[in-house]
Amino acid sequence: MTDTHVHLDDARYGEAERQEILDNLERDGLTAVINAACDLTSMRAGARLAERCSKVFFTVGCHPHDAKSYDDAFEREIVRLAKNPKAVAMGEIGLDYHYDLSERDVQKEVFSRQLSLARKLGLPVVLHTRDAWKDTLDILREEGSFPHGLLLHCFSGSAEIMKILSEKYDAYFAFGGAITFKNYGGAELVRTVGENRLLCETDCPYLTPEPFRGKVNRPAFVRYTLEKIAAIRGIAFSEAERITENNAARFFGLEKDV
Repeated sequence: MTDTHVHLDDARYGEAERQEILDNLERDGLTAVINAACDLTSMRAGARLAERCSKVFFTVGCHPHDAKSYDDAFEREIVRLAKNPKAVAMGEIGLDYHYDLSERDVQKEVFSRQLSLARKLGLPVVLHTRDAWKDTLDILREEGSFPHGLLLHCFSGSAEIMKILSEKYDAYFAFGGAITFKNYGGAELVRTVGENRLLCETDCPYLTPEPFRGKVNRPAFVRYTLEKIAAIRGIAFSEAERITENNAARFFGLEKDV
């Protein structure tokens, strides 16, 4: 299994628990995990985690919550860390109007700036969008194509938005623990997304899937989300695992074929 979005640097993990997770990735069935950056601290922490464990890769970038902290020095650090062979994407970047922790105009400017930088660096983009679909689509349209790939992390948009992103950008869509919740309303999206564009994630330590909802999430729990994907699509678990592993390898350049 590949968990395409984790935050193993998060303070919810004590150092002993973090090391235990890293030590047991193989036992837990993980072939790779992608540690997603949010700010300078998490970006650097992701690089250190990738040094500690062969199965860990990391992204570079500034989360919309932290857009107010983005400046030339931040951008230089992205460029520096992107030279690391285990830096596999720009993300998570985008717009978040749910909390508005950075002003919306600042979020939009930083989002556009990082999309342009991703193209220059030859990196695929991991996109975070919440309550901001119109502006997200407008900025994507303004920025043009994304030759190295576009991934919608924890996709929660509509069927119409999925159609637009698929047709215009050949986007990938990742689903997390929320699909295991009783009130989840997006099963049709999980069922209909293109087989070669489907990914699975935990977003740990957040969004813990059933039957562990309420506990701190971890990469091993991606299995429960993958089981739900298999059930929704009416396929075997092993087939869902094969599909999502191959798609993750293709998107992030992990050079795996199972």
